[in-house]
Amino acid sequence: AVVFGDETEHGEHGASEFAAQLDTEEEWAEAREIVADICRQRLRMRYEMFGLPIDEARIAEIAAGRIAPLAMAAPPPSPYPSPNRRRGKQGAQR
Repeated sequence: AVVFGDETEHGEHGASEFAAQLDTEEEWAEAREIVADICRQRLRMRYEMFGLPIDEARIAEIAAGRIAPLAMAAPPPSPYPSPNRRRGKQGAQR
């Protein structure tokens, strides 16, 4: 669950700025393929980081959506802002 949360935050980090740059269906199609390639690459990296085996057939299954949903309970919302969101745009430009 820690990896999931970490990767989700990475994904949110520049998504809106990236999406604002795409105008045509061709640009969106190319962006989808680039993002999918990056996700597959990160999946390999994370498995290697934790010393876990994964083969290309499993990566293909995951990419095709042939996976069981991750069962996890959402934690209650924190009354405090997360450190990454507290900085706002000014802090992110450092």
